[in-house]
Amino acid sequence: MARGELLDILREYISDGEKSVFFSTHITSDLEKIADYITLIDNGKMFFTGAKDDLETYFLIVKGGADDLTDSLKSQLIGLSSNTTGFSGLLPSSKSVLLSDRLVTETSTIDEILVRISKGGS
Repeated sequence: MARGELLDILREYISDGEKSVFFSTHITSDLEKIADYITLIDNGKMFFTGAKDDLETYFLIVKGGADDLTDSLKSQLIGLSSNTTGFSGLLPSSKSVLLSDRLVTETSTIDEILVRISKGGS
């Protein structure tokens, strides 16, 4: 309840577009509710900074069968999960030229991006 009230106060405070609030959190649902811009920091380095809507299109979730995971693609994926039947990982949209027609891509959520970044990779 207190978190919701705080988010309401912050949302009202910035509603005129003249004020900004620097808000640090690991709770992605809070970001979804009030953030316009997001900066992701991983191991002390800025990983992404930009509009929240741009973050959600900046990365793709890529999925495929085990035979579809090439060394080139493997080296580019972030937070790769793989097993004997297939794989999934996060890929910057700008690198989508690496993808074959056999792979499945999905829009990523802020939650998925943060989980994959925390797992590591390229």
